Amino acid sequence: MTLKLKAEIELASRSVITDSYPVSIGEIASIYHDNELDIHPEFQRMFRWDDNQKSRLIESIFLGIPIPPIFVFQSENNVWEVVDGLQRISTIFQFMGLLKDVDGKLLPPLILRATHFLPSAAGIQWKSDDETSLNESLQVLFKRKKLHFNILAPGSDPSTKYDLFDRLNSGGSQLTSQEMRNCLIIMTNKRLFEAIKELSQYHSFTTCLPMSENDIEIQTDKEYVVKFLVARNIDIGLIDTGANMNFLLTDEIERIALTCQEDWDEEKVIFKRVFDLLADSIGENSFKRWNGARFTGPVLYGAYECIVLGLSRNIDYWEAHKADLSDKIKTIYQNAAFTAATARGVRATDRFKRVTALGLELFTNG
Repeated sequence: MTLKLKAEIELASRSVITDSYPVSIGEIASIYHDNELDIHPEFQRMFRWDDNQKSRLIESIFLGIPIPPIFVFQSENNVWEVVDGLQRISTIFQFMGLLKDVDGKLLPPLILRATHFLPSAAGIQWKSDDETSLNESLQVLFKRKKLHFNILAPGSDPSTKYDLFDRLNSGGSQLTSQEMRNCLIIMTNKRLFEAIKELSQYHSFTTCLPMSENDIEIQTDKEYVVKFLVARNIDIGLIDTGANMNFLLTDEIERIALTCQEDWDEEKVIFKRVFDLLADSIGENSFKRWNGARFTGPVLYGAYECIVLGLSRNIDYWEAHKADLSDKIKTIYQNAAFTAATARGVRATDRFKRVTALGLELFTNG
């Protein structure tokens, strides 16, 4: 066993080629200015540091308090792609008035808050027309401070950067599983992320799955889209029912992103047809339990998983038999297999496997 473990360590180690050295903030700002550092501005809204947290980071840098290293992946064209540390880098650039949004426009600069050791930092910004401007000597001091960078070289296994992001993401508010997934998808296949984003905003989808502002903020809407795509592209029979559901979704959507390079038009068409049909037939009750008299309660994960895959595989039939769809969906809640699969205590992956298979059975040819 020990020899096998040693071999696994040696094999995995060869997939990670790293270098590390300190870089001054002034140097890294120049690299960013020259478009040689990709910090994925699409991620910025997924990180929720407030101005107090950002100000404490700036305080730490001024005082020389160690901060975690920045992990970057060096692409084939020598651009550094931030894998972990985006919030720290973004905060530094925002403080310096350099941070850009997804359209390349400068974002409003950070105005510091008072901190424990630097109460006079309140209201200070990098550059302004009054006494709140950081003086030149302090700007020079800040730019000379160094950050430690760990660089994954081009020869590393491409999947390494996604594993590192998943394991090393730290600082700020904890990302939800789907927010983490979004970051991984963007790094893997941005066109897929754009498709997921488009579908999460599709009017029929939002009609069938009404979301609170908090649901949207934590990316629950995109998680439902991911689940749709995973259900349609996974071999249901091979699902490991002992696995963690979040890990399953992440692994599968990464696999899809890495292996599928199409523009997703076919999947988008099927998705929209499914939700157009549901919106016209049942609307916001599409995934709520039928109690024998009416649809009631919250959206049920099991109902969503059962219905969308079965419908997507048989969409032509159900578009032609739309009048029967509501009655078909009602029968799900009297189905013993569905009741057993969605009972309390059933693992999410076990439920997913069982109800998606049931959906395929129930919705085939009526």
